[in-house]
Amino acid sequence: MSNIKANLSPELTSTNKGKIPLSSIDILNKNIDGDKKDDNAVVRVNPSPPPANQFVEHLVNMLVVEENRDDSPSAKTTSATGLHVLEVLSKMRLKKEENHDLRNAFKDTDLSKNLCELLKQEQTEEEVVRKIIVLIVTLTFKDDGHFKERFVSNDCLMILMQKMNDFSRNEKLQEAACTTLNNISIYIKRNDIPNATKKRFLDAINNTASMKTFHDTMMNYPKNKCVQESIFAVVQAFLSVNDSNNNRIFMQDVLIQVGFLDLICTFLENDLNDQDDNEIKTTASLNAFVKMPLLLLKIVAQEEKQARIVLREKNAIMMLAAIINRYHASSLPSSTLQQTTASTGGKTMTDKILHLALETVKVLYDNNENNE
Repeated sequence: MSNIKANLSPELTSTNKGKIPLSSIDILNKNIDGDKKDDNAVVRVNPSPPPANQFVEHLVNMLVVEENRDDSPSAKTTSATGLHVLEVLSKMRLKKEENHDLRNAFKDTDLSKNLCELLKQEQTEEEVVRKIIVLIVTLTFKDDGHFKERFVSNDCLMILMQKMNDFSRNEKLQEAACTTLNNISIYIKRNDIPNATKKRFLDAINNTASMKTFHDTMMNYPKNKCVQESIFAVVQAFLSVNDSNNNRIFMQDVLIQVGFLDLICTFLENDLNDQDDNEIKTTASLNAFVKMPLLLLKIVAQEEKQARIVLREKNAIMMLAAIINRYHASSLPSSTLQQTTASTGGKTMTDKILHLALETVKVLYDNNENNE
């Protein structure tokens, strides 16, 4: 046994660590009878992690280690050590394209779990909350699914929406939270994600409280492109992965009840009013700002009768007609058409907007149902 111990890392053999973890040793042909040991027993010892990985793991664990917490069960703020570690992590360039190797070193740690725990615990310092969420944005941006999966499994979605409620007047915090939700929603639309992950996402969105949070955030920041686009994208992702029957229930009991349809129409109307008569949006990214709420309007109108009735009562045809008129080719200067065609590979974003607006009009007025 002394030979075994000699080959183990100090972390495994130091007295304060206790016994050697069984997972670190694989004993084959084990034949022990009392104090007798088989000299022919084969012992395989897994090598200890390289120092860099040990540092990363230790750093992550320091975020929430027990001795750094307030002893009171009602502790509502992050410890001094946790704050220091958060600052260190925030200064690391963990974007995928900037520091791929360092980012990968965190994959085998509890970083996602500990950040969610820290975020849930912090209830008073909004700047600390914002920094935690910004770090989550970094980890979920252009992620292959590893970090997104772990954040979803640790209830990150519900925690984020709670923090959006708690600090509703912090615009930068709202931007970061909405961006994180959008990053995760992109992953949710993939076909290869676990069913349990999809269910967690659907459960987090499919309730009045969550949609009320989205509604209030969009009302508070009507000019914030990041907030508006991100929430529209999250709701669209929800509708795309949910089944039709559940979508109809969601639209009847949640979407319409919290006034989200009204919000979409108001957003599109404001977008039209904000533009000068001689000014037309010319870039694909700006036009996409109009495309997403139109897409949502079309999906909801296609799937739910009550939604169509609400939209007809709001005289949505006039708004859609104004959109069609504004984005019709005859209304656009030739320079705008050339710009948008070049940026979208031949089919202009204005074409897509026109198509969505016309399809929505058709859905609204080709049905025979009455406004009852």
